[in-house]
Amino acid sequence: MSYEDFIYNFHEIQLCHLQPDALISELADNDRKQMWNVTVYHDAWIRGVTAGGCGNSPNENLYWKNPQFYVTLDTPDITLGHGDDCTLIVSLMEKEKDNQSRIAVGFDVYKLKSPELRPLDNSRAPRNALLLTRRSGSYVFYREVTKRFELKPGTYVIIPSTFNPHEEAEFMLRLFTEKRADSGVLDEKVELAPRMSSTNDVVSKAFDRHAGTDKRLDAYELSTFLEDISSSELGEPLKFPTESCRSLVTLLDEDKSGFLSLNEVKRAWKEIKAYRDVFKQFDVDGSNSVDTYELGTMFSKLGLPINRNVLTSIVRRYGGRDNQISLPDFVMVICKLTSLFSSFHEQQKRRGGVDTAEFSRNEFLEVAMFT
Repeated sequence: MSYEDFIYNFHEIQLCHLQPDALISELADNDRKQMWNVTVYHDAWIRGVTAGGCGNSPNENLYWKNPQFYVTLDTPDITLGHGDDCTLIVSLMEKEKDNQSRIAVGFDVYKLKSPELRPLDNSRAPRNALLLTRRSGSYVFYREVTKRFELKPGTYVIIPSTFNPHEEAEFMLRLFTEKRADSGVLDEKVELAPRMSSTNDVVSKAFDRHAGTDKRLDAYELSTFLEDISSSELGEPLKFPTESCRSLVTLLDEDKSGFLSLNEVKRAWKEIKAYRDVFKQFDVDGSNSVDTYELGTMFSKLGLPINRNVLTSIVRRYGGRDNQISLPDFVMVICKLTSLFSSFHEQQKRRGGVDTAEFSRNEFLEVAMFT
C-alpha cells in the first residue's frame, strides 16, 4: 500500500506491545534494552460502591468513590539524563465483555503533599493533594488508555474512572517504572469497632409493657418495643419487621439465650439511636433511605471503617436495583458487623493471632448461624 493510500484510508495508528521494552528490543540497531519494573492491579468499577465517574457536575462527590492506587517514586531515572525526574507509565485496560468497549475510560494522577496512605475524599483531597498533576487525556471508548509521565520524586495517587458514574466494568491497571517503586491500593484500614457502653436511659417501663412473664423480649416483642420507645423518645415510630428483629435478637443476645434481657435491650436501644442519628444525617430528602455510595462514610462516623471488598458485599446484598439502603437494613448491617468483629476479636485473643483468627469448622458454623 502506498503512503498516499494509507493516509487516505486510516486516521490513527495504535502500536500494541505487551511490555514497553518490547518495542526497543525489536529494533535491530538498539543494543541496549530498557528494562522496566511492572506492577499489575485487577479491580472493578462497581455500581453503588466504586463507579463514581469522572467528577462532572452534578456528581462531583462520587468521583472520590472510584478505586485509588498510590505509587512512590523516590529515585530519579538514570536514562532520562535531565534533572531528577522519574518516568511513570500508566496503562488502564478495560476488561471487555463480548469484545466490545461500551464505556469511556481514563485516569487522573495527583501528587500528595504528605504520604498519608488513605483514600482521597472531599475533605482529605484539598488538604493533602496538590492540584491535578496529570490526566490521561479525553475519555475515549478504547479498550486501553496509556500515558507516559516524567514526574518529580514523591507519592502519587492514580484514580481510574469511567466517564459516566454508575457504569460497571472490570479493569486492569499497570504501572511501569524504571526503578523499583512502592505502590498499592488505597483503602480504609479495617479496625475493631469499640463497643458502646451501657445506657442509663430509662426504658424499663416500655420494656415491662412488652416483655413476657420471664422479663425478656423475643423477636415479636422487640418489634413492638422498638415502635413504642421510638414513638415516645424520637417522635416517630421505627418499624422493624419481625424477621429483622429475629436477626437483631440473635446479634444482640450476649448469652445466646434466644431472648433479650433488660440490660441487653438498654444497650441495643442506645446503639440503634446512634445508628439512626448517623443515618438521618445522610437522608437529606427524608425518604428513609440513603445512597449506598455514602455507606463507607457512614460506617467511618460510627468508628467502623471497612474496606471496599466488604462494602461491595453489603451493597450487593442490601442495595437493590436503586442502590438505596433503608434504616432497618442499615441497623441490621451495623449489628452484623459489630457481632462479627466481636467474634473475630475473641477468637484472635484466644488463639494469639495478630491480624488473623483461626476457627474450627464447628466454631465457624456457630458464628455464622448467630450472624
